[in-house]
Amino acid sequence: MVSISTRSDFSGQMAVVSPASGSLGPAVPAGPGRSPLLSPAPLYVAENSAAFLRPHERLGLARNMVIEAALRRGLRVELFSPRLYRVSGAEGHVDFDLGMSFRVPEVARRQTNSKSVAKKLLERAGFPVPEGEQFRPDEAERAWAFARGRLPVVVKPAVGSFASGVTVAVATEDGFRAAFARAARGRRFQVVVERHVEGNDYRVLIIGDRVRAVLHRRYASVLGDGVRSIAALIEAENLGRERSLINRDQPIPHKPGVHWDRDRVPVDYASVPPAGRRVHLRDDGAVLEGRENIDLTEEIHPGFCEMALRMREVFGAMPTLGLDILAPDLTRDPGAR
Repeated sequence: MVSISTRSDFSGQMAVVSPASGSLGPAVPAGPGRSPLLSPAPLYVAENSAAFLRPHERLGLARNMVIEAALRRGLRVELFSPRLYRVSGAEGHVDFDLGMSFRVPEVARRQTNSKSVAKKLLERAGFPVPEGEQFRPDEAERAWAFARGRLPVVVKPAVGSFASGVTVAVATEDGFRAAFARAARGRRFQVVVERHVEGNDYRVLIIGDRVRAVLHRRYASVLGDGVRSIAALIEAENLGRERSLINRDQPIPHKPGVHWDRDRVPVDYASVPPAGRRVHLRDDGAVLEGRENIDLTEEIHPGFCEMALRMREVFGAMPTLGLDILAPDLTRDPGAR
């Protein structure tokens, strides 16, 4: 099911960042006949993650990682504004807006930014998508009439990212009306209402004609040891995440309104779960909070890779594309599902 470190701060002037401006390690050589600017480079681990991973700069994270990767390859980076910059090499240049290059077609970008349009295109191409409709902010009554016979549902803005304004597993009228208002954000956005689909949440990143990265975005959870309380387990988990490149900006919150899995029983933070039991902490109105990113790049089944590449063709073979897929297990053969 498809659900659709910079070394300087921008000060108003164009800034040039070069490898000499920080200790980023040696540049990655291009190799005979290869351009470091236009050809994929080997995977690497950021050496100075603390310098560019700032929890409050969600949008800037992609920009900063591209810039660090460019510097380590011996390329030149010019910062034109907080969003816009140019990466240059001996064979040319590529301009970027945050983490996206100018090579991404504008029409395809608009298609993928719209949840309803992307879903419609994927459905026409034969891919399974959740049943749903889009409503104007003043159509809460019509939206509830649609949702009432399909509960539980997901309510979300028609355009957006980082799960902002998204509420999942809405099962009551009061909950629906609150979720609809949250998604509409003061009547600024149209609202998508979809049938809720249970499954594991995966992000598949395609670069060129290959799947380059796969993340399992697991809901906030802790693993019981039979000794510590849930509160203590959360504290220990968050301490470990501070040292993680991909999870350090997503600590598990300790707050009311969080429930256990699908049964909606409020969490007792003082309780001690048995050893080996994983306790999932779900807040349907803040699905990103505390979520853990697990790298499955080497484990995704080839069948899902093929499916993802066919989805890419729906949007005109974009040079880079991120797909959100709900499935029981991306490491197993999708078969006829």
